[in-house]
Amino acid sequence: MVSVLNTIGAVSIDRIHDILHGACKLPISTGTIYNMVKKAVLSVAPSVEVIKEKVKALS
Repeated sequence: MVSVLNTIGAVSIDRIHDILHGACKLPISTGTIYNMVKKAVLSVAPSVEVIKEKVKALS
């Protein structure tokens, strides 16, 4: 949910922190949220590169 809000929803890390803390009463730091987003980005990076190469091959 954190990664989707940040990347697709363009919600800032500070705002995600406010949402999780206020609505869900979840004690989570902005650093933890940042690390979650970073981990998600790194996990999809290889797939993104494959897609980029396939798109380039079509042109």
